[in-house]
Amino acid sequence: DVSVWQLSAPLMCGGKTVILDEITDVHTMVSLIRQYQIDLVEVAPVVLQLLVSYLDSLTESQRQLPGLKYIMTTGEPTPVPLVNKWLNMYPLVPVMNCYEPTEASDDITYEITRVPLPAGTTRVSIGKPLPNLAILILDEELDLMPEGVAGELCVAGIGVGPGYWNNVAKTQASFVPNPYQHEPLMPMYSDRLYRTGDLGYYDEHGNIELLGRKDEQIKIRGLRVELGEIEAALEAIEQVQQAVVVVKNNELGEAALCAYRTGD
Repeated sequence: DVSVWQLSAPLMCGGKTVILDEITDVHTMVSLIRQYQIDLVEVAPVVLQLLVSYLDSLTESQRQLPGLKYIMTTGEPTPVPLVNKWLNMYPLVPVMNCYEPTEASDDITYEITRVPLPAGTTRVSIGKPLPNLAILILDEELDLMPEGVAGELCVAGIGVGPGYWNNVAKTQASFVPNPYQHEPLMPMYSDRLYRTGDLGYYDEHGNIELLGRKDEQIKIRGLRVELGEIEAALEAIEQVQQAVVVVKNNELGEAALCAYRTGD
């Protein structure tokens, strides 16, 4: 999926793709970045965490990456503390945070963060859609949600795939007719929507804030709760690097939230 653009894009601009055999081998990764003067590295946040931890163990002269222009994160939400840690170490190398549903051609939005995020920031924005793509925030009836109101991220445009191979039922559930295809701002090839199952909203700047999965929305004591929202709030605490929140039954058999974290 994401490898398609990683291999083809450099060929279209006279560049080169350098492939690391073992993605967790951060020592070799740093060596390759220096050897080939790589200017863009794309990794999942969990790998970036390994990379940052390794670089932090080096001296200032050993951790120099003079050719690097961007670090790109994709595949899962990127924790705010991780972004800030990177930017404090490499203030001239911004973080490009992407959103990449495979069914819509991967990496279809991005947000570039150039300075550490302010205290209290709970999540890293996934930014705006690429040209020729649109992301609509819709409810279960496919009605548009206003700014600041959460709904399902639904993708339209040239990147939306035809469906799942030999799985008609799943295709019909996830790829649906686009009721907004004739709206003036819709890109070409917008007759279908891909329903991602992800929840988010547009903020006042037109950027998308990703909240989590629809199937992570639970109800406790009559209240709807987003596990991703709680995880983001926990990760905003300085001593917390990563957090996971799950639902467990307490000694009374009632549903309760249980949080796990890594950090200082």
